[in-house]
Amino acid sequence: MLMGMNPVPLPEGFDPDALISRWTPEAEEGSAFAILQLVTVYSVKEDWAAAESWAQRALESDETFGTQAMAMMLRARGDEDGAREWDRRAQEAQRQTPAGRSMARVMAPMVERFGEEPDLEQVRAAAEAGDEMAMTTYGMLLSMEQAEEAVRWLTPRAEAGDTLAMFGLGAALSALGDEEGSGLWLERLAQTGELIMMELFSDFAERSGDEAKAEYWARRVRQAQEADADADDGRTASGFGSGSGSGSAPGAAESRNDAESPDVPGAGV
Repeated sequence: MLMGMNPVPLPEGFDPDALISRWTPEAEEGSAFAILQLVTVYSVKEDWAAAESWAQRALESDETFGTQAMAMMLRARGDEDGAREWDRRAQEAQRQTPAGRSMARVMAPMVERFGEEPDLEQVRAAAEAGDEMAMTTYGMLLSMEQAEEAVRWLTPRAEAGDTLAMFGLGAALSALGDEEGSGLWLERLAQTGELIMMELFSDFAERSGDEAKAEYWARRVRQAQEADADADDGRTASGFGSGSGSGSAPGAAESRNDAESPDVPGAGV
C-alpha cells in the first residue's frame, strides 16, 4: 500500500477557482504539493486537459510525485487500469528514494500484519475485538473518506505513541480542515527522526509560513538523506541491495537526539 495515491483532500464546500488561484503560483515554481493540489482540483472540475498537463509537469520534474499525479488523474477520470499501471510505476519509483524507504519502514508493521491491500471487514472485526494494530490499520483505511470515524479510532493509538496512528490522524484532521491539529501531530512525528515525517513537517511549516521550523527540519531532512546515501553506498560495497526492509532509519538516532534538545524550534510540543 502506497500512501498518498488518493486525491489530496479538499475543504468541504471549496471554491475550485479560488484554489486554482491559490496554488498556481507555487505550482509554477515547482512545488510538488501545489501541483498535486491542482491535479486534484482540475480533476474535480473534470477539466482533464488541465489535469493531465499538470500531471505531466509533475512527471517531468519528479518521477515519484509525477507518477502519483498521473495515477490520481486517471483514477478520477475513471481509467482504473491506467491508474493501476501508474500506481505500479509510482511504487517502483518511490521505493528507490530515501523518502520511499522511510515510508516503507513506517508502513511495515501494517503491511506485515495485513498485507499490501488490507481487507476492510477483517481489519474492522479485529479492531472491534481490541487488537491495537488493527485499530491503527482500520483508522488508516478510513482516514481520507471517513475522516471523523478515523479520528475516533486513531486518537487513542496516536496518544499512546503509535507512529503510524499519528500519521493517519494528521491526514484525517487535514481532511477535516483542522490544519492546526494536523500540524501538531506532524511535528510530533518529525521529532521521531524518521526522514519522511521530517520532510512532511518541513513542507507543512513552509506552507504555514513558519520559516524557522521549515528551515530547521529541511536541514534535518538533508542530513538524513546524506546518511541514507552513505548507508546505501555501504550496502552496495558489501554486496547487499538497497531494499526497503524495516529497521531504524539511517541517521534517525541523531535526528531524535537533536530534535529533543531545548534549542530546536517547537521541541516542547
